[in-house]
Amino acid sequence: MKIKLKNNALHIYREEHTDIHGNFLGEDYWEDILSRISGRELQVNTDELFKHEFTVLAEKGVLEESIRIPEEYVDTIIDDERHKKARCYFCNKVSESVLKCPHCKRKDYLEPFFDEDNYL
Repeated sequence: MKIKLKNNALHIYREEHTDIHGNFLGEDYWEDILSRISGRELQVNTDELFKHEFTVLAEKGVLEESIRIPEEYVDTIIDDERHKKARCYFCNKVSESVLKCPHCKRKDYLEPFFDEDNYL
């Protein structure tokens, strides 16, 4: 599974972190990262899936460490592996089932990644 970031991801970050007086309140660290990865395709860690965020893997010469990217910076999701899966907010694991978590055996803490999977 991969994501392609928007070409203007850095611009979006700057807008989100600038107050009404034009003062930038963001972090140089994130500006640096987003300047390097905007518009790029990045590999997603499928062991750590979330509904509205993506943990991208470190990539030599691009990212020194894995980071989490909010979906508003994502242009395209390639080979999305979240369909018919859910995140269990009791044991904090990804479940291959939307009916019952195979890890903790609970069903009331599962949140499917897609609303349409809620009715399987």
